[in-house]
Order: sequence, then structure tokens, then C-alpha cells
Amino acid sequence: MDSQPAKPAGIVQASTPPCLTLEQLEYHPALVQDAYRLDALSDGGPTVASYRGLSEQDLLNLTVQGDSAAMVILGAMSIMRARKWPVEKAVPFLLHEEPELMSYRIERPLSVEFRSHMGQARQWFYKAALHGRILALYRVGDALFFEQGGAVELGWIDKQEYEGLSRKEKTALMPANVYNMLAYEVAPELKSGPFGAISIEVMPVTKQQRIIVDGLLTQFSRDLEDAGLPPVVVAESTVPPMEELFSLLCEGEAADLPL
Repeated sequence: MDSQPAKPAGIVQASTPPCLTLEQLEYHPALVQDAYRLDALSDGGPTVASYRGLSEQDLLNLTVQGDSAAMVILGAMSIMRARKWPVEKAVPFLLHEEPELMSYRIERPLSVEFRSHMGQARQWFYKAALHGRILALYRVGDALFFEQGGAVELGWIDKQEYEGLSRKEKTALMPANVYNMLAYEVAPELKSGPFGAISIEVMPVTKQQRIIVDGLLTQFSRDLEDAGLPPVVVAESTVPPMEELFSLLCEGEAADLPL
């Protein structure tokens, strides 16, 4: 008989799981889930994008309900006003959609009007952070710099002492970097997972910065209490170690990693 014998029922041939390309790994369910974990905390992402087209009055109405995404967009609108750009560019600005929105030539001395708009932006971003969108805190520091100045002007450090610092130490005391670190102290769970690990690794950290951040953390907790708001709670990342994810890559793909 030429026919082959049938395979016994219930026996499945072993197969090797398919490997992944870098692009496929980027959309791995674990990483996608972690990105959604951060969506409610960030100054961008799907939620902010979904507010595209809403008027300023619409956004103000939402803030009455404690909507932090609306607060972030209103902060970005204030930045657009400071730069004399259309407020409709606020969402594209937050989502980094248009390269030309990422660069701006500062005209000095800064006008009173410019500083005023940046002050309004700072207040909206800080309010958004109090309502849980804590990754907007770095924008608080960035707006604060243009509104009031750097570490010396803010009274964080004496001018003579500041001038004696190294480049790294000065960078660590930039308001945007100080407030960015504050976010990770408000919610230490942000340090978990691949996104948190990468962020912490690239942040400049010094003892002087630590002292300032501790003071800002105390103030943030006090502001939460005064506003009658609960502490910011962030879930730990459930993403496997990156080494485990990298093991899923096809041969040769790892060579393209930006390490």
C-alpha cells in the first residue's frame, strides 16, 4: 500500500515560535499595555489626541470636572499664545506631530506678555499634575524657566556657587529636569518597566538636585491636600525584563538596537 499511516490522534508536531522584527517587538502586547498604563499620566498619548478639535471653552468646561487632559491642552494653548502661534496647534505640539512646532527662536529680553502666558501654562500643567497627569511636571519646570528664570533666579542656589558647577551639575538643576525628577518621586512606580528604566538612566542626578526635589515633593503633597485631592497612585509595570523581550528578536535584528 502506498498510503502513509495516519498520525495518532492528539499528537502535535513541535514547532519553533516565530521570531520578531524590531517593529513587531515595538507592538508587543506587554509594551502596548505598558504604554496605556502611562497614557493617563502623560502630556500626550491617545487621550490627549482624542481632544483634538475641542474649543477652549469646551476644555475649560472639562476642567471643572477635574479633567487633567483638558488642563494639559490649555497649558499648551498658553504656550502657543506666548509664541504667537494658533492655539489650534496645541494638540499637535503636545504630540510632536509637526517638527516646526518643536523649535522656537526666543527673542530676548522676554516680554511681559510672553512671561505672563508662560506663567499661565505653568499653572495649568501643575494643576494637571495634581489631578494625576504627573508626567506633565517637566513642562511645569520648562514654563517656569521662561517665566521666572533658572536655578539662581529661583533661589535654588547662589550665583557664585552655580558658576562653579560642572556642566552635568548645571544641567541637573535646569527647572525642567528638576520637575521631571519630581514626577518619579511623586510616583516611584514610574521607575518600573522599560520606559521608566530608560528615563531614569538618562536623567542627570546630583545631591543638590535631590535637596530641591525633596522640597518640591513636600510642597506637592501639601498642594494635593489643600486641593482635597488623593495621592497619585500608579500601577507597577508588568513588562518582562528587556533581555527577555530582546530574546524574541530574529537573528540580526538586535544589531539595529540603539544601544
